[in-house]
Amino acid sequence: MSEIILSPESIEAIARRIVEMQRETAAPADSDPWLTREQAAAYLNFSPSSFERARRAHAEKLKPISLHPVRWSRNALDAFKFSQGPSLVRRGRKLGQGKVAA
Repeated sequence: MSEIILSPESIEAIARRIVEMQRETAAPADSDPWLTREQAAAYLNFSPSSFERARRAHAEKLKPISLHPVRWSRNALDAFKFSQGPSLVRRGRKLGQGKVAA
């Protein structure tokens, strides 16, 4: 096997390109964090099973980030939340409702 000799300038250029490529594929740190399935469900105030049902019903709006198929963009979740309007607001029971006093 022959040996490849690179100049310091070539090594520097390769290093710069690697950093550039990592920045292109990495998620922006603050502007749009990526969430796991469980985090996405909690962010939308859904149980994990409700989130799965919503994903099936709204496949295009709730599709995961293409580079990471199990991560969701918080901005995309916000868009989904606001596009659904009042129907997405979950109404909880008042404390004590449906419970029998002991």
